[in-house]
Amino acid sequence: MAFLIHELLRNSAKNVPDSIAVVGPKNSMTYAELDARSDALAHSLVAEGVTPGTPVGIAMHKSLDSIIGVYGILKAGACYVPIDAFAPAQRSAAIVANTELRYLLTTDDRISSLVSEMMEHEEAASLAHVFVPGEAKGEVPGGLRCVSWGHTEVSTLPQVTDTHLAYVLHTSGSTGAPKGVAITHRNALCFVESAARYWDVSAKD
Repeated sequence: MAFLIHELLRNSAKNVPDSIAVVGPKNSMTYAELDARSDALAHSLVAEGVTPGTPVGIAMHKSLDSIIGVYGILKAGACYVPIDAFAPAQRSAAIVANTELRYLLTTDDRISSLVSEMMEHEEAASLAHVFVPGEAKGEVPGGLRCVSWGHTEVSTLPQVTDTHLAYVLHTSGSTGAPKGVAITHRNALCFVESAARYWDVSAKD
């Protein structure tokens, strides 16, 4: 039994490395590829100062890179904070403020507009590092540090336990400001394992 969400990926990468893990509209990734690419991101995050418990935002469409992003953040011991890349800037800035977010993963085609819009709000002042899965093509507003993930390696990744936060989801904010709901690895795995049992998920699905 795994005790961390990313241990499920590591187990699959070890047992069925060449099986397809993620299918996108144009390409796909095997478990071995997803494991290796998320490892590379985790090393980049740690090299830039991410430590266990650090919130890291993800402002990306659902894609292969967003899945790599989730697992890379978890492997770095951090917790991921989803941010709708096309949500109103004020909401995104509120989420940045609520989690005191310093690190954000996004794409090079959105970096200038997204970060510029958020930086117009004082709530987003904590943001300091932006990571992209490739070379950034646009200017990074506000003097933020832009890092192309996967080009740095550290000797070891941090130890993580099932009581560490895995992610923080925010409410719609319909009754006021968005509120963050913190989920640990243990919380998430309880749901994942019960769902897998209930629907009898197998490697053929």
